[in-house]
Order: sequence, then C-alpha cells, then structure tokens
Amino acid sequence: MTHHRHKLLIGAAAMLAMTVSLAGPVHAADEDPFEKTNRSIYKFNDTVDRAVLKPVAKGYRAIAPKPIRKGVSNFLSNLREPFTFVNALLQFKPDVAANALGRFLINTTIGVGGLWDQATKLEVYEQREDFGQTLATWGVPSGPYLVIPFLGPSNPRDFLGDVVLFVTDPVDIVVTKEVGNEASYGLLGARVIDLRANAIDTIDPLLNTADDPYVFMRSAYQQNRAFAISDGKISTPSEEDDIFGDEQPMPSDVLTPQSTVPAAPATPEQAPAPEGAETPPAVQAPANDPAAAPEAAAPQAPASEPSTADPAMVSEAADPDTDTAQELPAAA
Repeated sequence: MTHHRHKLLIGAAAMLAMTVSLAGPVHAADEDPFEKTNRSIYKFNDTVDRAVLKPVAKGYRAIAPKPIRKGVSNFLSNLREPFTFVNALLQFKPDVAANALGRFLINTTIGVGGLWDQATKLEVYEQREDFGQTLATWGVPSGPYLVIPFLGPSNPRDFLGDVVLFVTDPVDIVVTKEVGNEASYGLLGARVIDLRANAIDTIDPLLNTADDPYVFMRSAYQQNRAFAISDGKISTPSEEDDIFGDEQPMPSDVLTPQSTVPAAPATPEQAPAPEGAETPPAVQAPANDPAAAPEAAAPQAPASEPSTADPAMVSEAADPDTDTAQELPAAA
C-alpha cells in the first residue's frame, strides 16, 4: 500500500466518521436529510458527466466495436471475483465464495484472461459481493443517503465499502506491485469508462424520461442495494417504489377531478321517481307538437279520456334537483 493511499484512507475515514456522527439512526421518513446538499452535488456530478465522462464514453463506443467492448467488460468483471471471494467468506457464505473462485478460475483459463465469460455458459453465474454488503451483514446501519462528488449515490456504509475496495482490492494490489501505480490508475479509468459506456443504453433513457432524475436515481440506488444485500429476497417494498405515494392522486386524476365535473341534467325518461311516490304514466307528446317523431304519436289515447298525470308532479318527479343541476355550470 502506497503512502498516497494511506492519506486517502485517513481522509475517507474522517469524512465517514463525520457523516455517521451527524446522521444517527435513519428512518424511512428522513432517509435523505441532506437533500438540499445532495441535489447540489448531483447537479455538479451531472455537469462533469456531460462535459467529460459522457463524451469520452461515446467516443469509446464509436471506436470500439461491441464484441471488443463486451470483452473489456468481461475482463474487468472477472478481476472483481477475488474481492467477491473475500467478502463472501467474511459474510459466512461458503457457497458464494466457492462460486466466485470457480468463476475466476474458469474465466481466467478457458475464457482467456476473462475476455470470454465461459463460466456463465457453464451455468456458474455471477454473485457479486462487496464490503458494503459485508458491513450490512454485520449489522452496520446504512446511514443517510449521500451523493459523493465524482462518485454519485452512496451512504456512509457503502462509501466506506468503496474506500476498502480501493485500498484492499487483491488484484489491484498485485497490479500495483508488479507493474506500478500507472497500471492501477489505468484499470480504474477503464472501469469508469466501461461503466459509463454501458449506462448509455441502460440508465440514460430512464433518466431522460424521469420527472425528477434526482429522485429516480436515489430510488434506483436504494432498491438496487437492498436487492444485493438481501440476495434478492426483498420482503418489505421500499416507500419510494412509487414516487407519487399510495395516497397521492395519479396525473390523470389531477387533470380531471371527478368532484368538479357537473352532472348532466336528468330527463323525464332517465330520472327515478322519489321514494314512496307512485310512478306516473308516460306523458304523451301533444299531437300538434312539431318536434315529436311520427312514430311516437301512435297509439293515441281516446280524445274523450283526459290524462290523469299532473304536469307539476311529473316535472317534480322527473328532476327533483333541477335548480341545483342548472346552477352547477354557472358556478363552474
């Protein structure tokens, strides 16, 4: 471990101690107590990404064909297997440790240094573990949500895990010792470019359509970490699964609130009679009414037998709320 890395570890540990001491226990309601600061850092990271990382990633995708990019991703992923092996042992998961060791041996040999993922073809699937997951297994709380400059979404526990990865990665230690710091930093740069290039097809389309990219990224990060820590066994859904909340109206409800839509005035044929009142007989249209349809005029009642229906009662029974119904459009 170089002197530079000692300084980095001390600085990171000091920052972590400060954030944990300020945080205390975190509940669902205040999981983002530093949202204002986090949003400012998120905006800064987004500016750096648009100015530097994304253009570099696009250039890499334009130069390197997809099979080459896939080989680079496989190679870098294979270098993470020893770190997964160590963390699986620390989490008392011997099966996951054996799986990581098997994948590393298969891909390093048959897969030509990890350029081809032969282990997956043999149904030895990747199960990644990191030190943040190890701390969670040991019962260390996550602390509040944080956005780290240049690194992105995190929390005190995962930030410490990232520092431990950077300092104690077995592969990185060997590369630094045998080749030098330049090769170590080259691997780090390759990982960053590879991650950003892959995100163009996966994360960017979702961020571009999100109403609030900050909330989307926070929710995606927290759900992803919960899934990884629980090995895919999520029992309680996150409160951010729906950013509108269970009791919040959906956009369609907001646009057309049902309580403000006036009801159409009832017609004599549609309105029910008041409770307890006898249903009046149908009112025949006068013979001299030009609006009446010809077929509605037959059959006609005998002229000598007048109708027994009271016109006032028919109007009352047909539309008891006529005045209210007529006032609603004017009030609207």
